[in-house]
Amino acid sequence: MNFVVLEHTQPSKQVPLPRRRYLKMMAEAADKAAFEQFPKGQDVHFDLMLETEEGLRTWAMGLLPTAGKRCGAIELPLHRAAYLTHEGPVSQGRGTVKRVMQGSYRFVTPDQVSLEMKKQNLIVEMDEIQPAHFRFSFLLATKAD
Repeated sequence: MNFVVLEHTQPSKQVPLPRRRYLKMMAEAADKAAFEQFPKGQDVHFDLMLETEEGLRTWAMGLLPTAGKRCGAIELPLHRAAYLTHEGPVSQGRGTVKRVMQGSYRFVTPDQVSLEMKKQNLIVEMDEIQPAHFRFSFLLATKAD
């Protein structure tokens, strides 16, 4: 199955305050400064979307998946499959999205996902802290030949 990571930029007033607070709170100390770099009135987060038969299983994440990093993630409702290829404006003025990662994925265990891309593979360890609220850890995985 396929996955995509979208960089989602949207007006801050459209992002629920608890979500912004959680994603910032769960960031590692060295990564918190990234949250202050947003232009005034804008919010940037990353959406990890996994293709399933029902739709795209989606999490909003505070950081781009990078080996050795950890971040907070919030599970969102299923998204439409069109987001696997969509870039540009989001309906109802909810900002814009840009594809920053894509490839295929597979579950290694129920709480570990292997993201398989052309140049590298990442393992996402998904630690559910409370319902729909996670801490993701990203690990570099060996590339299969």
